[in-house]
Amino acid sequence: MDILPLYIILEREESADLRKYWSQSVASIRWSEHIGPKLLEGFCYQGAYFSMHHFACMRVRYDEVMLQYSNACQRMCKRRARGLSDEFSSPPADLDSLKKFLETGRRGRDQRKTRIRKAQTARRVEELADKLMEMMNARKGDESPDGVILYFEGLDCAGKSSTGNLIRDALSGAGYELGMEQYNRPPTEEQRKKPWMDRFLLPVASKPGDASYQDVEKQESSGPISKTVPGKAALIWDRGPAGDFVYGELARASDSIRKKRYAEFLAFDKACRDKNILFLKLFFITDRDSVATTLGKRLAQKKICQDLHIWLDSSFGSGVEMHREGLDEIDLHIDPTDFVAFNAYHNNLHKFSQFIRNTDVPPEGDF
Repeated sequence: MDILPLYIILEREESADLRKYWSQSVASIRWSEHIGPKLLEGFCYQGAYFSMHHFACMRVRYDEVMLQYSNACQRMCKRRARGLSDEFSSPPADLDSLKKFLETGRRGRDQRKTRIRKAQTARRVEELADKLMEMMNARKGDESPDGVILYFEGLDCAGKSSTGNLIRDALSGAGYELGMEQYNRPPTEEQRKKPWMDRFLLPVASKPGDASYQDVEKQESSGPISKTVPGKAALIWDRGPAGDFVYGELARASDSIRKKRYAEFLAFDKACRDKNILFLKLFFITDRDSVATTLGKRLAQKKICQDLHIWLDSSFGSGVEMHREGLDEIDLHIDPTDFVAFNAYHNNLHKFSQFIRNTDVPPEGDF
């Protein structure tokens, strides 16, 4: 239970300490006129508050994942007892293997549904890859973009990675060389001296003969993979300019500065079109119930990671805690800021929406 939020009760103070000057204003308040309970019950974790309802969403998903883990461990022991040696007869060592390991702990019919859904998704990805290749081999010449920017932005725990990977697979299947840039940190002092959009990079293809496909997130790809086509490059932006308006300095900027930054973003968009670069902007949103559910899953993974550390360290036999990069990947999959963002859900959604409304238009004179 050390992983889960703690139960708290917040009581509204209605008495006044007459020894303090501020208490005079408190004593003058008529509490009956204010809406709200005298007691507030809920759960607190990593600086975030969860209502009973959202804690229930989190706890149900947490228990589901822990049950899958327990079932997967039992099946793993049975496989080892029968002398089987495969990827499911040993404990997971990183995030990708953990997801596969947990899948073996689900009910048979649930596993079949997942396989069917993945097969359907894989077919759609292949169709998208085929359409891109048709554009490359069109009669009038190559009609596909020379470069693609996949800009993934939105709320935390909204599915940016899982959904974005599908588009990534389609591009890799069509032969695009893939790269990735993360813009989840504030700009450096050197970057602040340059124009705002300069720190956001464009896709650049390697020289012919040097390009080779790389899985930028070190996760197994479910889509088609082919050799890259010379001159074709795609770049994934993990967060980007909108993040500065939500988490960075622009969140407190004046309206005039904001409008200037909007104009710079639109100018960048137009420059991409002039260079035959497809600037694909994807904004991910979800409701708070889904966010709480995802946090429950990640908390379970964090608990499993603790268990795996003890398990693997004891198997090693030295009694010394070992550093394992794969397990660190699981542990870092849940960020403490995700919980703070949960409480700021409506505020962050408003800021993101405001950025989109002001940048989802073509620059003046573009048409």
